[in-house]
Amino acid sequence: MRGPNEIVFKDGQKIRFGFPSFRLGGTIYGDRTIETIGSCTYEDITNKRRAVLLVNTFKKTGWFRQTTEGCKDDIEGIIYDSTKIDDSK
Repeated sequence: MRGPNEIVFKDGQKIRFGFPSFRLGGTIYGDRTIETIGSCTYEDITNKRRAVLLVNTFKKTGWFRQTTEGCKDDIEGIIYDSTKIDDSK
């Protein structure tokens, strides 16, 4: 399921999360690939913490003369305390 999904542990701790998007490459030419794109958020509802993960920093521009930057399997993120997590969802 895409989300938001929620896990409740035996001790009552709740984690809510979603999944990033995926892109299918190589359908017309080139290697077949499945790339993770976008971002996803994890929320620790019990401890009021949030993590945001950015996946796939790879960027390709141009048609005949292509330039690239970033990496297809790179993950960047940040964890921070948040008082604005709604636990009613």
